[in-house]
Amino acid sequence: MFSIKWLNSFTMLSMLFFVTNCCTSKNETKEEPSSNLKENQMISLAPGSAEIKCNVKEILENGNKSFCTLKVISVENYGPSTRPISAETEIQIEIKDVFKERLENAEENDEELLITIASMPAGMGTENSLNWKIVKINE
Repeated sequence: MFSIKWLNSFTMLSMLFFVTNCCTSKNETKEEPSSNLKENQMISLAPGSAEIKCNVKEILENGNKSFCTLKVISVENYGPSTRPISAETEIQIEIKDVFKERLENAEENDEELLITIASMPAGMGTENSLNWKIVKINE
């Protein structure tokens, strides 16, 4: 009847047929969602920084330094390991001349600003509210 060689050959061909049918690749292209990644991504901030919505309460000058008091309305984004900031908190920050005119305009017009701030290392005898600096005023 059937020889062992023929039976082994038939078994091998059957297995080969089964494997090739199961592992065929289909040339279908999957469409990726057309959403814009920039719209869905939160802008990551540097460690120790935060993006806050705030009002400028006052700007003070002390010699050659200028300080402003910001009233936090809300915190929009935190960078990693940033200490928490609560809404309605007032923060006093030393300001650079670059930001002074923009902050004065916001104070006069009672305008809300979106500002990126970064924490500075605390020095001896420094209040916690003075440990921030303005990195960027977002438009």
